[in-house]
Amino acid sequence: MLSAPSSLRARAGESLRQTQRPGRVILIHTGAMLLLSLILTVADFLLNQQISATGGLDGMGLRSILTTIRSTLQLSQLIILPFWQIGYTYYTLKVARGENAGLSDLLEGFRRWAPVLRLKILVLIMGILLAVISGYAASILFAMTPWATPLITLVSDEGMTEEALLEALPAISQEIMVPILVIFGLCFLAGFVYLFFRFRLAELWLMAHPEGGALAALHNSRLAMRGNCKAMFRIDLHFWWFYILELLVTALCFGDTVLNALGMEMTTDAFWHYLIFFCLYIWAQMSLYWWKRNEVCVTYAHAYLELCPDPVETDDKEKDPVL
Repeated sequence: MLSAPSSLRARAGESLRQTQRPGRVILIHTGAMLLLSLILTVADFLLNQQISATGGLDGMGLRSILTTIRSTLQLSQLIILPFWQIGYTYYTLKVARGENAGLSDLLEGFRRWAPVLRLKILVLIMGILLAVISGYAASILFAMTPWATPLITLVSDEGMTEEALLEALPAISQEIMVPILVIFGLCFLAGFVYLFFRFRLAELWLMAHPEGGALAALHNSRLAMRGNCKAMFRIDLHFWWFYILELLVTALCFGDTVLNALGMEMTTDAFWHYLIFFCLYIWAQMSLYWWKRNEVCVTYAHAYLELCPDPVETDDKEKDPVL
């Protein structure tokens, strides 16, 4: 069983005090991630402007090239960030173990790119399967609700012509869209929470066992979390304030949208609205992570070490005693 969250947090604080310059590591990790996002955001805006300026048939070739570059840059962020993030996971694990941890550990995800990539692909496949299953379950549950009555009546009406059916479907589709999405969201959320708690230690296990693979990481995470989901959830509740602050910081990215919804118009261009709020988001995110992210993540690393303790090495005599 896991120790109390306060005990794990105290151990995390002690581990960080024994580590050299942990604040520098989190600033560099977060700064590199946010700087990449900022560069890609500006590049996307400039490319989009250039694409819009190349009209007509003569600019078709240039538009195609610029669109390809834009898509490649967007894809590069999705490819790079998971490896960069899991490198920080490895760093927090070494801190919790009391090992010598430093900036070079942030690149561990790139060094172990093959098993990390396989793990990400397996998680993606599980997400797609969850979405499909949730859609199927939502359609069955929706058919049992009163919201489905108008659609069932319309489809089962034998006297209605095909043209009348096609004309009536859009109006009914708008009425049933919201309840269908709500039911689908609840089904997907239930499955997501189940999978999240079952496999949330997979990345830590993979970083702790470089000889293991993605399937072994998922399997051992499931075994370790069996009977410990509530204990892990108590740790999540212990850091409720951190997650609320992180949510509020993320909301800064949509500050321009909020102002527009409130009827407050700014005199500058819409892109500069977004860029201003994005820079505020970067500053707030850096501050929050420098303040507490190391403590939060090392606490989870200590929880992992309790659930999946490292094997104790023995000498040859202890392994093969002479009778």
